[in-house]
Amino acid sequence: MASLRRAPLLLSPQRGYDEALVVLNELKMKGKVYAEALLIEAHILRIQNKLDQALKNLTILGRIAPEEPGLLFNYCSFYLQKNDLKQAAPI
Repeated sequence: MASLRRAPLLLSPQRGYDEALVVLNELKMKGKVYAEALLIEAHILRIQNKLDQALKNLTILGRIAPEEPGLLFNYCSFYLQKNDLKQAAPI
């Protein structure tokens, strides 16, 4: 049974990001979308350089939880990773 509380525990080099993505995807398959889950998944996807997928998560997160503290940080990190300083600077 997937649990959002398990996902951060999986975010370690020993466990690997892929296992965390499995847990997060299980939640989505059950129709459960949590702001924290989207944020964790976007972060992992950025680390794996899957930037298009990360941006999709950040966009959804911006719609459902624009006040999420990690949203702006991850948007800025996303644009810095893409070397898009024009987009990152205003954030």
